[in-house]
Order: sequence, then C-alpha cells, then structure tokens
Amino acid sequence: MKIKSSSKLKLRERLPNTTWKIVLILGVLILVFCLGYISHPAWKFKKSWENIKKTLIKTDQVVMEELRQEMGLYHANGLATIFLDIPFDSLLSIEEKRTEALISEILLTSDDDFVPASMRFNGGDPINIKIRLKGDWTDHLVGDKWSFRIHIEDNDQAILGMKRFSIQAPETRNYEKEWVFHQNLIQEGILTTRYYFVNVVQNGKYNGIYALEESFTEDLLESQERREGVIIRFNEDLLWKNWENLGMADSEIEELAQQIGMFWMTDVDTSEVTAFRANHISRDELLESELLTAVELLYSFNEGLLAGEEVFDQEYWGKYFALIDLWGAGHATSWINLRFYYNPITGLLEPVVFDALPFEPSAVKETLAFPFSSQGFIQKIFALPGVQKEYVNHLERFSSTGYVNQLEGKYNDELNHFHQVLSGYFEQGLIGNIPPLPWDDLKQRASLLRKNLRPPQPIQGNFSAIQIDGKDYIKLELSNLMVLPVEINELSFGEETYTRLKEWCQEKNCQKNIILSEPALVMKANSNITLEIPLEELGAITQSMDYITLQAHISGGSFTTINPLNSNYVPQGVNLGVKPRVNLDFALETHPYLFQMEPGHLSIQPGSWQVNGDLILPEGADLVIPAGTTLLFEPGAILLVNGVLDLEGTEDDLIRLAAQEDFWSGVVALNSGTNESTWTHAVIQDTNGINRNGWILTGGITFYKSPLILNQVEIGPSSAEDAINVIQSEFSFSEVQFYQTESDAFDGDFTQGIIQDCIFNDIGGDALDFSGSTVQVDRTKFKNIGDKAVSVGEQSMLSIKNSTIEETNIGIASKDLSEVSADSVIIDGARFTALAAYIKKPQYGPASLNANDIEILNSESPALCQIDSTLILNGSVIPEENIDVESLYEQGFLGN
Repeated sequence: MKIKSSSKLKLRERLPNTTWKIVLILGVLILVFCLGYISHPAWKFKKSWENIKKTLIKTDQVVMEELRQEMGLYHANGLATIFLDIPFDSLLSIEEKRTEALISEILLTSDDDFVPASMRFNGGDPINIKIRLKGDWTDHLVGDKWSFRIHIEDNDQAILGMKRFSIQAPETRNYEKEWVFHQNLIQEGILTTRYYFVNVVQNGKYNGIYALEESFTEDLLESQERREGVIIRFNEDLLWKNWENLGMADSEIEELAQQIGMFWMTDVDTSEVTAFRANHISRDELLESELLTAVELLYSFNEGLLAGEEVFDQEYWGKYFALIDLWGAGHATSWINLRFYYNPITGLLEPVVFDALPFEPSAVKETLAFPFSSQGFIQKIFALPGVQKEYVNHLERFSSTGYVNQLEGKYNDELNHFHQVLSGYFEQGLIGNIPPLPWDDLKQRASLLRKNLRPPQPIQGNFSAIQIDGKDYIKLELSNLMVLPVEINELSFGEETYTRLKEWCQEKNCQKNIILSEPALVMKANSNITLEIPLEELGAITQSMDYITLQAHISGGSFTTINPLNSNYVPQGVNLGVKPRVNLDFALETHPYLFQMEPGHLSIQPGSWQVNGDLILPEGADLVIPAGTTLLFEPGAILLVNGVLDLEGTEDDLIRLAAQEDFWSGVVALNSGTNESTWTHAVIQDTNGINRNGWILTGGITFYKSPLILNQVEIGPSSAEDAINVIQSEFSFSEVQFYQTESDAFDGDFTQGIIQDCIFNDIGGDALDFSGSTVQVDRTKFKNIGDKAVSVGEQSMLSIKNSTIEETNIGIASKDLSEVSADSVIIDGARFTALAAYIKKPQYGPASLNANDIEILNSESPALCQIDSTLILNGSVIPEENIDVESLYEQGFLGN
C-alpha cells in the first residue's frame, strides 16, 4: 500500500528545509511591503518598492546559491543518492526512540519500532518502506546523522539487488576499509554483506555520505552463489538489556563492573540461537526443517555432543580465519557478531561476515593467530584440526607479496575514489582527517604473518635409551612449540628413517595429543607426546644412533599432503551429524561387493547387488562402477561419494542404479575439485531426493563442486524435486534422456556447461531450470513439459539452437537480469506462451530474450514481455506489457 501525504499536516511539516526557507522569507518581505505601503505616502512607495525588489533578488540569490552548494555536495562525488521522505508522525516516533536511547546510552530495538516512510533511489519513483533506528551504541545517533534499518515494502521493488539494508555513518565501520575487506571476502567465496557508499537526503536536507550495508536475507545468499537457506546467530538482546541496566556505556561504571563482576551473565552458553527472517522461514516447511537442524548442530557442538567436522565447513572457516588475521578484523569474531549459514547441500555451517572493523586498533587486538588472544566459542572453532590446516594453507597464499599486490591492483582505484570522497566530506569540519589507505598496514601485517608460518624450530625434543621388562627401547619426548598443529613426516637415525611414529603413538595411548592422519604423525597445538620404540623395530639402523632428526612442518603448510580425520570417530557409519561419514574399514565391512583397487580408489564387483543401508565412501575416496553392474537400493538409501564417481558402462553392458521397491533417495557427489566424474551407458531410476535430519537435497542426483560428464545416460522415472541438480560445477551432457519426472528434470545453480543431442520427455515441471549459470543447448528435443521447457533466471546467460519444443506451458522464459539467445527453434503447442521475458525477483532486474528463426505453432500466445524487459522475435521487438507476475505465479500460469 502506498503511503500518501496527509492533508492535515502543517505546511512546515510537508516542505523540505530549503523550500521552507524561501516561503518564510517571501512571507516576511510581503508583510514589510504591505506595512510600507500603508505608512508611506505614494511618492515614497516607488523608492521603497525598488529597495524591496533588490532585497528579494539578493535573498533569492543567496537561497539558490545555498541550494546549489548543497546539491553539489552529492552530485559531484559520483555516488548514488537515497532520498528519504519520513512523515511527521513517523519522524516523531523515531525521535522519541532516539531520546530514550541517548538517556540510557544504548539503543534497544525491535520490529515494533518500524514506522512507514518512502524513499527514492537516484531519480527513480517513490518506494514504500518501513524504517527504524539501528545500532547498539549511541555513536549511531549523534548529531543529525542517524543510522537506519530499512525494509522495502513493495514486492516489485529493490535497490542494488536488495530489499533489506542499513545505512550508517562510514566512521562506524572504519571508513572505506570495511568496503575493501568485504570485496576480498567475496573474491574468496566467503559469505558477507554487500557494502556500498551513498548520499542520503532526508526530508529535503542533505545528510551526507552513508555506508549502505545489506541485511541477512536470501538476496545475500543468492548474490554469492548459495542456495536459499537459513542464517542463524547467538541472540545478544539480553546482553544489551543487561548492559543498559548496569549503565555499561559509562566508562567508569564499566571499569567498576569488570572489577566486581556481573550477577547476570549472558554469553554463548546462555544465549538463544535465533534465525534472521524468522517469519519468512515459518511460512516454508523446508526452511523450518533446515532451521531446526542448524540450531541443533550449533548447540550440539557447543555442548560437545558433535565433533566440529560434523558441524562446520572447515575449508570455509579456515579461509575465514586467515582473512580475519590478514586484515586485523577481529571485531567480526566477537560472539555477538557471529553469523552462520546452514548450507543445505553439505549439511554444514559456513561463516557470514559483517561488522569487521579492519585495522581498527581495538579490533586488531581480537585477531586469532597474531597475537592470538581471542578466547571462547570462536576459539573452539579455530582449534579444530581441519580448520587449522585450512587456515595455514590459505594464510600461506594470503600473506604472500603477490597476493597483497594483486588486491591493491584490483581494488585501489575504486578504494582511492571512496577515500577521496570521504576525505573531502569529512574535511568540512565534521570529524577531521580520516585514516590513510590500508595497503601499507596490510603488507606489513602479511609479512609478519608469513614469518610466523616459518618458525626456526617448530618442535623441541630429546631422546634416551631405556629398558622396559628387560627389552631395549628408545624413548622419544617431543613438544610442539606452535599454536598450530605440526606434522612429523619421518624420524631419522643417521641416514636411516623410521616412519611408524603414528602406529607407536596410538599403541602407547598418546592419541589425545595427536591427530589421526595418513601417513604422518600430527601433533596438536602446544602438546607433548612420548614415544617408546623397541630397538628390535629399528632393525639394522640401531648402529646409526649418534643423532636423531625430525622432518616436521606446520600442518597445512605449503608441503603438507595430509587430511585429518575425526579422532573421536565412532564406527556407526550413518548416525553422526547431518551428512553421514564412514571410514574405509566400515565401508568395506558393510558392503562386501566393495573393494579397494589402490589407496583412495574403490570399485564395485560386477554383478547385481542389493544395497542395504547407505553406500558411503570415506572422505576423499573415488569410486568406479564397472560395466554390467546393477545396484538396487533399499528405500531411503543413498550413494554418497566425496570425490570422483565414474560409471563406466558399455552399450552391451549397462550400469543400472535403481530401487529395490518404489524409490531410493539417490546419488550425491561432493567436492571433487577439478577432477571430473564421467558416466557412460548408465540408467538411474526411482530417485526421490534426500530429507533426513535436516539434510535436505532436492536432487535425485546431486553434484556439488564436482564437474560431471554424462554420455548416453537415461534418468527417470524420478519423484525428486530435481531429477538432477548440479551446483557450482561444470557439466557436459550428450545424448542424455530424461523422462517421467514429477517435477524438474535438470536444475543448474551457478554452473557452466553444454547440453547437446538430449531428450526431455514427460517432465512434470521445468525441463531445464538455471540460476546464475552460463549454458549452451544444441540439438535437443523437449516434449510434454508441465511447466517451462527452458527456464533461465538469476542473471544467467543461455543460448539454445537447432532444438524443438512440443507441448509445454511456456517454451523459453528469461527472467531476472538473464540474457537468452535462441536460434532455429520450433515451439509447437505452448499452452500459455511460447516465449517470455519478465522479472520474478526485483532484486535482479529486467530480462532479455533474442529469438531468431523461431517457428511457433499451435500456441496460445507467441510472446510475452514485461515492461523494462526486452524480447525480440524474428527481428521484431515485442511490445512491453504491464504484467502482474506475482498474480500469474499464484494462478499457476508461470509455474513455480
């Protein structure tokens, strides 16, 4: 509903400041004129009028010059401008809340604080919003420049690809440094809020430059190539209420409170875990289930019920910590600033970064590895061996001179522009000079971190000869001097080496200080171990014991090849955490048809096998299924490979994966890196997707960060939401047949690939559905499609040529800033429209579809183009229409 200005408002409340000044001055001058006319004889009036005219002209010039100067401030700096129009009643509510906060020196907010207002972005039309104050401390409320949280109310409106965001003074986030840190995070695939600088004009008055920061919504996730899911946090509301109660904003009271303590403790252990967009989640059964799982994961880890590798994506967290330390951005690691995204594909939590304050002195003190002073919950995550390995791995790269120089070369021009704009603005007496650009500090910090990764001696130890029960032993005592794990590859006696360190450490019960790994022994941070090695184990090398040396380096460093496993592993197979995991012995024992060809590579004995329970391979192990193999899975079972999955069928000996009864859950392949999985002459049937313990995958076949090649493969029937879902992976499909799917056939998210000579028949939903992808389709047939033959959305690029589409609801749809080109395509029997270009998600924007040499037969409508989108059919521009897209989706015309 649009907000209209009330006619009952007083003139002063409806006019912007500059306009009001002009009206007031003119009123005074008219009054002076009238009094002069009455009190002066006629012969004096002419002279008085001349004086008044001079005054009017001079006053008008002054006001207009003031107006030009004010507008020039935000027109000349090259930044976008937000115009806020806050009605009097709303502004009064905001001012009352501000006064309340200034008294207590802490701002406590809730959704009840939102009030209606409107805004314009640059020269756009008015947009209905709701707005409230934001921030915890009152630095967000000083002077006339207040921080606001803004939610766009109009369903068809968004700015900069977002509907919810905050605006705040740049100094609250350490000026332009927060922006460049966010760019580095996005470059490295770490989730973070999008961040901009804008001018803000509030009720006609220029309020200066603000930092605009995205809120935690599905827009953030989709813009950074993640599937919509839940973002959770430790709710700190009680902490702020307690601080307000104690008056902790007063430095003297804070110091006294720290001396005597606080009776009411609020921290991670006592805080509720809550979700952002809770109302939105409550309306979606899938998101509700994922939220429950995400909360349970976080609680279970904190209570010691689940190991860290079953809760956190260790690669992302290791990379996160490395970037935090590089930028001195420890403020982001405070428990009240932690945000967690539950990735529904991996079943693990990833960090979402904001409020980092890079190179702000107090934040630098909170960084982890240097000087390594952070404690509490975040330290528990950092202490995970897998996280520390990834941390060192990535810090090796981030701290290199080449990496920092690359960052400077990539971002310096834009950063310097922001620095100049902010410097010019603040030099006008508001704050003073802002800190310099961060590159010198970044290079110095990178150098120091790099030196920390190359200690002169990571391990200290001694050895001695002892006897136990009449047998001779070498006693080896070692201390890890590092705050990181250290890998010991081998023990050398003179010119001979001994590599059974891990085995002896396990046998002598020193597991608590080691990390199980192949082939080396990895000591935990700051730990000690004692090894007692029998001389008979050393054999011929016993004569070379004049000295002993250790080959060791920081685990995860440049030369490491280890993959730490869970030292607390219990061989139950499938009931730990969300995504099940097993070790090699358990996998081989559970499935007798499974065998190891060589370390890290397993295969199936040819034949027909009943798969009871899940067929899960150990982390990092590849699987080859040979020609002539049939695997029949019991209901709900999955095939899970954390690596390459090859199906090597032949024309005469197909591979078949199917259900013992009605349906099985399907195939999941994760994180094979650049190594491709290849399927030839295979049939995959009866899949219905995964839904267990909050691990919910829509694909009957799911490939995540795992390239895939399909050649002469049949997929169907399938009752899964997507017969196959490929995510962040390259693919190539040739001569693949999809048939009898209850919903979509192929869903590609953030992918690149080729589809050629394929067939899609009897598809209940979309045959092809792409988001954030670049795809080529050639010589492909679509027949009897329930929704769209080709659906292209979320800023994708797709070309389709030499193809036919028969009996479909919509032939080709381009949505949400996507670009589609179609050549030599026949569309026969489109029940709604053959071609369509429109906006489904206003966060993106209009779409385009360029269709040439298109033959449209027996279709309800040849083409449909929403206003602002572009659709060209055989060289003719299709007129734009004012289409209610949301209503058409509700009625089922545009599908799902």
